[in-house]
Amino acid sequence: MRRCSVLGLLVLCLVLTGCARYPLDMTEAEWNAMSADQRYAARLKQAELDAAAQQRQAQKEAHEQALQLEAKKRQQTLIAQRRSNPAYGDVVQCVIKSPMVDFHPGWRKAESVAFSLVRSETSRVSLQAEDSRRTSEFWAYFDENGSTLRLCERNPGRSNFRDCDVVPVLGRDLMTGVDHQIDLPNLLQGVLRCAYGPGTGGPHQIIFMK
Repeated sequence: MRRCSVLGLLVLCLVLTGCARYPLDMTEAEWNAMSADQRYAARLKQAELDAAAQQRQAQKEAHEQALQLEAKKRQQTLIAQRRSNPAYGDVVQCVIKSPMVDFHPGWRKAESVAFSLVRSETSRVSLQAEDSRRTSEFWAYFDENGSTLRLCERNPGRSNFRDCDVVPVLGRDLMTGVDHQIDLPNLLQGVLRCAYGPGTGGPHQIIFMK
């Protein structure tokens, strides 16, 4: 039913308004040599081809969306598994003590904030001013390899990691804790301290935030 309605609209448009180009890639001479019935048949055939192309494009887009949704579900499942039964190195725990935040307008001291991430996870972290109810937020991402942490002004999945502060980390650093000076010019400044969280195969005592 949908295909018929699309086809009908295309035919009506072609018959009433004419074509910016001749149907079926015809030349002007070929078109002028045709009878009225032949022209109508050519327009009808072109409309069928256009409708089929639109249908193929819609099917392609639906297939791509289904693949993206399936990939997102697999990612969410993997993150949940890593959180519930982490191996050592799967989880990073971080804290920012008394950061300075641009709450627009004005930089103010914010309350200390702590967050944890598993490998390949993106999370939104809220910030609260110490002396008011003003709030802000940033995004944190821990890559699949566990070698880079990113703090971003916007969701890195949508902004392609623009406006991010990159924190390169090594496993040996995260075993004892690593400090990084945060510099997000329009949002956040302070010292970030991160270390591995507990996990299978790791030390019995996690050294963190000393």
